Amino acid sequence: MISIIGLAAALVIPGHGWEPISFGWPCLLLSIATIIIVAAIALYDSSASRRPLLAVGVASYSIYLLHPIFRGLLISRYSPAVVVPVAAILTIAFSIVCYRHFGKPFIAFGKRLNAPQRKVV
Repeated sequence: MISIIGLAAALVIPGHGWEPISFGWPCLLLSIATIIIVAAIALYDSSASRRPLLAVGVASYSIYLLHPIFRGLLISRYSPAVVVPVAAILTIAFSIVCYRHFGKPFIAFGKRLNAPQRKVV
């Protein structure tokens, strides 16, 4: 629902002409494709079909932190039609790798630090 509201806002908030916010039509098309894919996976209702969404979900903080880096590296060299999908793919892939190799081990370490100590009698 929030995605649909965001898309509607992007279409009615004036920018340069009535173009959607950020990168214009490529970003809008990517958002629409994302909504369709997520809705299809949710309707299919299989744990195997939800794995990609779960992977993106656990890596979401890394995605938030890393997306400006990949976008920044590409934006000066390529058009927005290339930057948006390529930056999205690179960001998601690298974020999942970062979560598996850094996030997960540090979360486990934090849980061990906070675990109650067993008393030896």
